Amino acid sequence: MEANAFAALIYKIHFFGSNVCGTLFDKGLCLPSGTNLNDDDKIRIKDILINIRN
Repeated sequence: MEANAFAALIYKIHFFGSNVCGTLFDKGLCLPSGTNLNDDDKIRIKDILINIRN
């Protein structure tokens, strides 16, 4: 697919949902991601999200 055709296709796609990721990023939270997260990392992320929510 040509780049311009792909860009036109993407432009027509509508977004459904909310902007949770954008809102969290705007508040200064940039979550780690990847396949190398250990259980302690996941618990830390969960605790941060719970604290932001409250």
